[in-house]
Amino acid sequence: MIKRKKKKIPWALFKIFGIIVLSIVIGIWIFRAVSKYLTDSSYFEVKSIVIDTSLPFIQKRDLRAIEGKNIFTIDLAKVQKKLLLQYPQVSELKIVKDFPNQITIKAVKRDPYAQILLPNKNVIIDDFARVLSVEENQVRHLPSFQGLPEKLGDISIGYPVRDLKISLGLNIVKAFRSHDSLREFGIDRIDLNNTSKVSLTLQNDLAVYLERDNLFRKTEILGVILNDPKVDLKDVKYIDLRFKEPIIGKK
Repeated sequence: MIKRKKKKIPWALFKIFGIIVLSIVIGIWIFRAVSKYLTDSSYFEVKSIVIDTSLPFIQKRDLRAIEGKNIFTIDLAKVQKKLLLQYPQVSELKIVKDFPNQITIKAVKRDPYAQILLPNKNVIIDDFARVLSVEENQVRHLPSFQGLPEKLGDISIGYPVRDLKISLGLNIVKAFRSHDSLREFGIDRIDLNNTSKVSLTLQNDLAVYLERDNLFRKTEILGVILNDPKVDLKDVKYIDLRFKEPIIGKK
């Protein structure tokens, strides 16, 4: 019986394998050395925190925890979560590492859009009903929502208030502000108790009645009436827009 000869592994293959292993070891060593340098070097310690000038309410003292820290070790997601909870008036928050040693914070400021009047408190919301703050007193020149249930569920700063009447109130304000003809007139308060007869009181004390349907069209008609030179607003007590033809009630 003929014995088969064992195949010898070429020396060149051993050499290639050894080079690969050595390269991996050297690569790991270099990676660790570079990582240690980057995370230990004072060159990469955060020395500057730049906050967008449109966000003056964000205090640098609230970011002291990251000052002097190595920029590579900072958890931006954690910092962002903290800021969003602390400053509900910001959206689209973006925190960027500007190497070697700067953190830049950018965001869009949420503006107060309306206020919800509740017993013993006044809830300031943006145009998406997100709670920006809870105040003791009313804010001047900000539309007030009245006629709402005393209990609206959980009101938490930074989170929206979910209520159909509040959504209706916001839609009315948005429709009102969408017309240039109403720019000089402001809404003082909106009574949302009866959605079939929503009562608006303008800042000139004029009452306006409307319903939830066709808000854009109804407010457009309101703008035409308020700017009609034939209509003396001093003699007008209310304008009822719930019907096919608007009713102008005299004092």
